[in-house]
Amino acid sequence: MQPEASITTPFHMRGGVTKSYQLNVTRVLKEVDILASETQATIARINAQAQREANVIVNSAAAEVRPTPEPHPTPAPHARPTCHPPPRTQRAPAHNYPSLL
Repeated sequence: MQPEASITTPFHMRGGVTKSYQLNVTRVLKEVDILASETQATIARINAQAQREANVIVNSAAAEVRPTPEPHPTPAPHARPTCHPPPRTQRAPAHNYPSLL
């Protein structure tokens, strides 16, 4: 079995990567992370705007379907409520005292 030949490219030295190569990899990974975060923030803004617009559409459609309730008439301050029949009135006797004459 033959030992592996050593890699002699500028990016590899003694079986490892060079410092500048590692710094470039780190920089690219950070850029990818930043771009991913910006993309997630953009998606969140788009979803929030879409949800607001959907709520407006749903609420306006619901308002078109719902009939507007008729307002209850306001009774005059001295009038009796009309939900109960008026009370029966009985005529009181002319007097409850024995005749003095």
